[in-house]
Amino acid sequence: MILPVNNNPGRIPTLAPETPAATGKDYSAIWQAWAKEATAGSHELREIAFERLQACLTKQECS
Repeated sequence: MILPVNNNPGRIPTLAPETPAATGKDYSAIWQAWAKEATAGSHELREIAFERLQACLTKQECS
């Protein structure tokens, strides 16, 4: 049986505040740094993920 992490009856779980880096919404820089941190040979394909995230962000800004 799996129990919920926040098993506090009567208490409403709270969300963690945004990190200072994310509040400026410089997602491109954050994602690019994340993509460059990939371990060589890990097959994570972070560069492809970064390109797709950038495309989504660009599309959203143009809408």
